[in-house]
Amino acid sequence: MSFTSFFVSFGRIAMFFVSGNVNYVDAESVSGYALTAVEWVSENGIMQGRTDGTFAPADFTTRAEAAAVFERTDKMFG
Repeated sequence: MSFTSFFVSFGRIAMFFVSGNVNYVDAESVSGYALTAVEWVSENGIMQGRTDGTFAPADFTTRAEAAAVFERTDKMFG
């Protein structure tokens, strides 16, 4: 599963109003259908992007990244 597919699943669970800003170096590589989800998970601290300032939407999700997302989501909704 790609990084984009992974977080879009979370974004669809709880679509709220977002600021309209995707502040990643590679924001233009985020698919249009995923922009709102990227904004939401970023603004709510569920996903933080990479240390180099990218979101890397086409990269594969590692187990550690998935675990971090599950943990943050659990804290938020748990």
